[in-house]
Amino acid sequence: MAPKRVMSLWLFVHVSQALTSFRPECPLPSPGTEFVSGPNVRSTLSIVWNCLSVIFLCTWNIQHLNVPALRRRPNGFLQKMWWRILDSRTKLKWMIFTVLAPEYLVGKALGERLAVRGTDWFLNGNALDNAPFESIHGYLCNMGYFILDVDDSMFPATNQVQEQEPNKDTITSSALPPQTTPGEPEKSPPGEQYKENVVSKSDEINLGRLNGRYLALNLNQWHCASKMGMGRVPFIPSQQLEKLDRGGALVKGLAIVQVAYLIVQLVARWAFGLPSTQLEIATLAFSVSSAITYVLYWDRPQGVDTIHIVQANPRRHNDPSVGVVPSDLLNVWHRPDWSFEKCRACLAKFGPSYLWHGPRSYFHEPDVGPIPIPNDASNPGGTDYMRLIRNSIHGFFADNEDTLPIVFGAIFGGALFGALHCLAWNFEFPTRGERLAWRVCSVLTTVLPIVAAFPMVMWIRLNPFGVDPKKGIIRTAVSLVLVFGIFLPYVLARLFIMVEIIRSLAFLPPGAFADTCSGSFPHWG
Repeated sequence: MAPKRVMSLWLFVHVSQALTSFRPECPLPSPGTEFVSGPNVRSTLSIVWNCLSVIFLCTWNIQHLNVPALRRRPNGFLQKMWWRILDSRTKLKWMIFTVLAPEYLVGKALGERLAVRGTDWFLNGNALDNAPFESIHGYLCNMGYFILDVDDSMFPATNQVQEQEPNKDTITSSALPPQTTPGEPEKSPPGEQYKENVVSKSDEINLGRLNGRYLALNLNQWHCASKMGMGRVPFIPSQQLEKLDRGGALVKGLAIVQVAYLIVQLVARWAFGLPSTQLEIATLAFSVSSAITYVLYWDRPQGVDTIHIVQANPRRHNDPSVGVVPSDLLNVWHRPDWSFEKCRACLAKFGPSYLWHGPRSYFHEPDVGPIPIPNDASNPGGTDYMRLIRNSIHGFFADNEDTLPIVFGAIFGGALFGALHCLAWNFEFPTRGERLAWRVCSVLTTVLPIVAAFPMVMWIRLNPFGVDPKKGIIRTAVSLVLVFGIFLPYVLARLFIMVEIIRSLAFLPPGAFADTCSGSFPHWG
């Protein structure tokens, strides 16, 4: 054991000698001094803390998550605090994901914004007396705020949901409509034109989520439910819905102050000819990305943790007006030959798509609330904007037009995020090789997202929505190009930039520690 202890002591002394430190000493003011200004130097920890506080506030506050699963009333203060800690894991997970891939959040915010534009038209079939539906109604639908309560007394016991985990046999050709939008008439009545449908992974997730008495439906599913006669979104004044927004004003204010302080400091250092650090440039990139995301999320409520239950319409099997074979799924909820399972399968088909297709474990209490809409959901758009895209490029993207805003938003966000790192082009680095590597990686993270546009379009065309893609040489080649030609180099370049940001803190030039007048501005850190 003695040689190991000697070796450990030698390594500790060697590392301590390598990390040289400097402690500034300022004389105390003379008696009678009425005002003392701050020091004209800044420490390494102050640089790190200022930057990390901006990154934390931006990535934490920018999260606009869906309505979570409801819990019972807690038994005491300790259980309430413990549940809050457990619930914060979701936001912490998405904060870490935002740090690693901020461009995805830009694309997701753009997709969600386009999905709710023109909500008044999309909910027109639900409107009462021309009620003025607005974007906030669409956002709350896609967040899982409006819940359809399908009471057990509305359908026979044989038609009830039986399993949590669905399989491809659960959605059959007799339960799925042809691939049409809720607003398109079918070429033949339901029941005569059903074809063999291969269920996508997103359909399986949607079917497993629509389980139990309470169903969390997005905007597209509510439109489908209204057509089928199951229920419709109630009109609630937007002023009342805006009160559900629980975005922390204090945290937002701190984030704005910190970002403003960072920008003023970088401008002041540039004006005085003082060098900045690579960490500050990376923080600026996070700030700009978060600002764009927040602008796209401007009208979206944040922190909503309650639901609005809508009672489903009772089934009227004895109504003689229901006997006529309908088109466009009209009032099939009241048809005797349409079981609840068939209606549930239709709702699953019109549900969102997802980023992750792996197995999912849901926490929810069936008698309290529904299985919530996952936060990685990409909601299809039936609004004016999305209909314009569909009509102009119909068929070119194999019915995957709803993913285009996310893809191209992420491409724009990734290119901008990488371009901002080019601001450190002429900064000092530990070695000349690391400076060259920084330049190459900055260019790669800027160019690769743009270059990825063409193979991404090819990938979308080769993977039709709701259909099991056929394996072939072209699809394999496009996959290899995306993985090894774009995704892998992009990830490696981002990893080098992250490592170099930390490493360069130990090799900063003396001028980087000189403070400016901006150091006297109010900030946190």
